[in-house]
Amino acid sequence: MTGYFVQLGRCDLPFLYHVDNVRNGRGFCVRRVDVTQEETKGIVFTCICSFKLLDESPVDMQKTMNVKEKYKDVLGDLQTWWELEDAPSVLVNR
Repeated sequence: MTGYFVQLGRCDLPFLYHVDNVRNGRGFCVRRVDVTQEETKGIVFTCICSFKLLDESPVDMQKTMNVKEKYKDVLGDLQTWWELEDAPSVLVNR
């Protein structure tokens, strides 16, 4: 995804998404998204998104990792990362 904020948006107005189908291939597709709030004010955000189908591979190169075990000193008794405080580095024993 490549995107640009063209102008400031407003928190009190809903976002309107306009999606254009740029290309459909056998293994991928491309979409252009323009986001507006007030039609007369123009585009707030624009982006190009590319999506690719998952390729089957006879070789799996990604290592599996137990995240809870690896970061148990930071997570402690927390079950999910979103339970962390805003500054999780203060939880690490120094």
